[in-house]
Amino acid sequence: DGYPLNQKGRTKAALKIALYASTFGGIFSALMLLFLAPQVAKVAAMLGTAEYFLVCLFGLTIIAGISGDSLSKGVMAACLGLLVSCIGADPMTSRARLTFGVERLYLGLDLAICLIGLFALVQVMTKAEQKEDRLILDTSKIGDGLDITKEEKKRMLRPMLVSSIIGTIIGIIPGTGASMASWFSYDRARSMSKHPEEFGKGSVEGIAAAESANNGATLIPLLTLGIPGDGCVAIMLSALMINGLNPGLSLFTEQGDIMYAIMLGLILVNAFMFVQGKFLTNLFAKVV
Repeated sequence: DGYPLNQKGRTKAALKIALYASTFGGIFSALMLLFLAPQVAKVAAMLGTAEYFLVCLFGLTIIAGISGDSLSKGVMAACLGLLVSCIGADPMTSRARLTFGVERLYLGLDLAICLIGLFALVQVMTKAEQKEDRLILDTSKIGDGLDITKEEKKRMLRPMLVSSIIGTIIGIIPGTGASMASWFSYDRARSMSKHPEEFGKGSVEGIAAAESANNGATLIPLLTLGIPGDGCVAIMLSALMINGLNPGLSLFTEQGDIMYAIMLGLILVNAFMFVQGKFLTNLFAKVV
């Protein structure tokens, strides 16, 4: 939804919506982490394979909500995604699947490489087909006259609050990450919206929902159970262990001062992100 807004000359508006929603979701999740981490960890520890299976199954049902007018294309894309995720060693038996004898595929396909192949290369080819005059963006449209309106700010509030809660709940489940939270929230925002036809074409609510959920996914499973939700959190796990901090419930009793310093730090980081965004959005909008 950010890209269609950019195409309409509302680059600055799209960036500001993302900034406000990210800050709200980040501070919301940081407060949840600060006040609820030990209590929520007890619930997270009770989740078993049946619950994980249902979460994955529920994740696949979102396809129906975000496929737009063509459900068949959405199902085809989902099947392709499941096929790609099967490449590599079977997690249960360690037998190679769809590697075709290529040793580098044993660990599966790297997410960044897949994204570059699926999105970046396709975009390059699409642009290569276009005439030169179509590639020029009218920068005069990136002005103060196309900022977020009061009506749009009101429409952002409910998706931001609901998505922050969804992001926190999804983030509590060990092994799930910000991406799943974003898709859940985007689908929910679309079903709640009075303007569902705008989704995918530059929806203010769509950007607000995805961004607040993305930053709303908490670090509770990491700090209390030592289970990262995605690649970024896995890097944080490594950083903690390098510094002699072994994530788990004992962290809060043995090294509580460091844990609460990290939690308060997360609130400060989000505040800093907001200030930085407010001052630099005009510059970021002109990068295109």
